[in-house]
Amino acid sequence: MKVKVHWNLHKGGYSVTNTKTGRVMPEFTDNIVITNPQAKIAQGKYDDCQTKGKRHVCAWITGEMIDSAPASVDSAGVLSTLINGDLLSYNPFKNRHFTNQDGVEIPFNESLGEFATFTTDDSGKPITIVTKKRK
Repeated sequence: MKVKVHWNLHKGGYSVTNTKTGRVMPEFTDNIVITNPQAKIAQGKYDDCQTKGKRHVCAWITGEMIDSAPASVDSAGVLSTLINGDLLSYNPFKNRHFTNQDGVEIPFNESLGEFATFTTDDSGKPITIVTKKRK
């Protein structure tokens, strides 16, 4: 099933929306895995963030949901190393694009890798990891 995923700043946890129905799937809030992830942006909502100085959901990652099994995460670094991936973050007040752990901007509407894993660390902060395509 095709979904879009973003971090919910108000309630905590991830919001997973079925792109076919447009409905949020409340049963999936953490430890989500999708295939063929792509970063997306709603330019109008991004512009609102800039002009009004207030956060809106203006960016998310889409893909095919394959799993929502619990995972044990000790730290972002350990998990990233285990799956050879990039840690992604997004802050519309710092960058227009998602960035990886090295500060490199991630382009919108292009394949990000094979899988994206959405989970949290021990303190409840979001972790988004994209596993790179094998060469």
